[in-house]
Amino acid sequence: MPDAIWAITIDTFEIDAVMVSEQKWTVSAHSVANSCACPHCQQESRRVHTHYSRTLRDLPVDGRAVERVLEVRRFKCLNDACPKQTFAERLSELTQAHAQRTTRFTAVLRAIGFVMKGEAGAKLAGQLHLPTSGDTLLRIVHRTPVCIQNTPHVMGVDDWAFRRGQVYGTILIDQDRHCPIDLLEGRTVEGLSQWLQHHPGVEIMTRDRSTEFVRGMNEGNTNAMQVADRWHLLHNLREALERMLNRIRQALAQLPRLLDAHEGARIPVYAQLTRRAPSEEALKGTRRAQRQQRFDQVKALG
Repeated sequence: MPDAIWAITIDTFEIDAVMVSEQKWTVSAHSVANSCACPHCQQESRRVHTHYSRTLRDLPVDGRAVERVLEVRRFKCLNDACPKQTFAERLSELTQAHAQRTTRFTAVLRAIGFVMKGEAGAKLAGQLHLPTSGDTLLRIVHRTPVCIQNTPHVMGVDDWAFRRGQVYGTILIDQDRHCPIDLLEGRTVEGLSQWLQHHPGVEIMTRDRSTEFVRGMNEGNTNAMQVADRWHLLHNLREALERMLNRIRQALAQLPRLLDAHEGARIPVYAQLTRRAPSEEALKGTRRAQRQQRFDQVKALG
């Protein structure tokens, strides 16, 4: 028997039989624990009430699915004051109550679900001998508890479109780990300042030039350093240059014409300033071809 099969046992179970087919391994085992604690009152009990069978799917071995058939017991609670007269043996090391998969099987499905979601993730899981459905993947993702994030030392603040052009909010980014940490409804002073008051410890905050964000930072954390982020500075500079050039467009059109050394044609000065270089045109064409290729792949997968 391969070592991988022995590796899927746990201390409180003994293997009775292993059946191998072309599609899967089926491992039958029974519980050997002497006692079990009542999940309600925590009193230990050795009195077995009855036996029953649980079937769990586990991670594949040697390219084949693995199925555990476990004989577990139902104990009688010895505490007369406990409302639980009988209780099922817990398999906390292996799975959760009422689950049909092992904990590590679910962990792999959760990782696939977060990356690929739905039907695409289910197809990949099937190829990895982890049979499931798209709905199951989505349920696993939705039931995943939200991780508690530590307050970042450097935080970015920007607006976020829940529905572009209609509903906006505020997104908070951990600049050290380069990942979002929270989404706030609206772009209000009160929302940002309250968040900062409940999460002290931010030392540096980057933002755009919005006066609402400035006031929210000042009210929520007066000790933090505020930095105008580079992207918004360059974006604002580009917008200012565009407005200036638009105002003087007619004057630029009247400037003397210059000789284009490459084409041999005369073009206005303002056209020379705005025309793309050949390398930029080639890069633009390459990116357009890549987008078209991804679009065709998505249509083929759909």
